[in-house]
Amino acid sequence: VWNQRGWDYLKKSRSSWQSPRPQNKKGDKLEQEIFKANFPLKVQQLEQKYPEAKIDVWFFDEHRVGLKPRLRKVWSKIGERPRALVQHRYEWLYVYGFVKPQTGETLWDLIPRGNTKWLNQVLSKFCSGCRNFRKKKFC
Repeated sequence: VWNQRGWDYLKKSRSSWQSPRPQNKKGDKLEQEIFKANFPLKVQQLEQKYPEAKIDVWFFDEHRVGLKPRLRKVWSKIGERPRALVQHRYEWLYVYGFVKPQTGETLWDLIPRGNTKWLNQVLSKFCSGCRNFRKKKFC
């Protein structure tokens, strides 16, 4: 059978060559659906608990980007094993982002380390970026 034949049949069956979308192996669809269903109720509970307040919903996420040394293939003579000098070190940068889904307003910050000290600085910067933050309660 000609190699191209398999490709032809895949195209005929309306299939295409695609990269899969990454999914966290710890992700639980049922828990996600429960969160989505219960979230409006939690907001209503907060509105009842603080009737004088205007409830703003913000979501927060962090992402680590950086460089990690990777060895690549190189051409070498047959029978000789090439050597690569490497210094195993990692350079990371953390992106912290806050999004208000109702308006699309976004606040973000770049920090060199992901620890409590830096996270507290990011949170205080976020609080100062919110209007009337002194009157607000954060849950």
